Amino acid sequence: ILVSFYLQDWYWGLMDDAGIIASGTNVLDRFNNYFYGLIGWGVFRPTFVLHSAIFYSWFENIPVLMHVLKWAEATLVLVIWGIAVHRISRHNLALPIFMAAALSFHYFYDTFFFISTHEIIGMLFLGVAFNIFLSALKADAYRFAGLLSAGIALMLVGFGAKEPLASCGIAFAMSFLVLGFIEPEIDRRAYWISGPIFAVSVIYIAGLRFFIRGAYTGGYSFTNYS
Repeated sequence: ILVSFYLQDWYWGLMDDAGIIASGTNVLDRFNNYFYGLIGWGVFRPTFVLHSAIFYSWFENIPVLMHVLKWAEATLVLVIWGIAVHRISRHNLALPIFMAAALSFHYFYDTFFFISTHEIIGMLFLGVAFNIFLSALKADAYRFAGLLSAGIALMLVGFGAKEPLASCGIAFAMSFLVLGFIEPEIDRRAYWISGPIFAVSVIYIAGLRFFIRGAYTGGYSFTNYS
């Protein structure tokens, strides 16, 4: 699939690219115009908008570099989440098995064909946040608060790529809650991680639901967040 790109002309894709490029002439213009334009449609994606404003401005006349950037981001996502799986399972083959499983999921390939997809940049920050939460499990008391705060901050950055990614925060919270039940020696630490993650995620989702939701996101709800 990757080699196939070298057999064709480099081009901007069809998903939002023209609108992003036409939204301004520099990073600040593109960010402001695109961000507030999306807000008008009930869409709150500051992370994706900033990412787009920066790299579409830098690579406006060199679309090949935007494709390469997306490949690099996709590779980082596989590695970062693979590391998390390895840390949880403690199995030497966890990383390659996870990467093979992820690459078998056909929607993952959208990131190679459509450079304006939102999910990869969000999953990148969420993966880093999840690894930080895992580190906080065994951190001393002095580092715990800092790691938890850093993880939550990066998690929020990940949410800012696309609204449905906020559901990952609920999944994180539930995961650490379950971990606390099955690993009694770290139960209190796991609960201290789960609680703030859950609270922040619910507040974020409620903010989207009651203050941002509009035409494009009119069907979003707490029970159908897709």
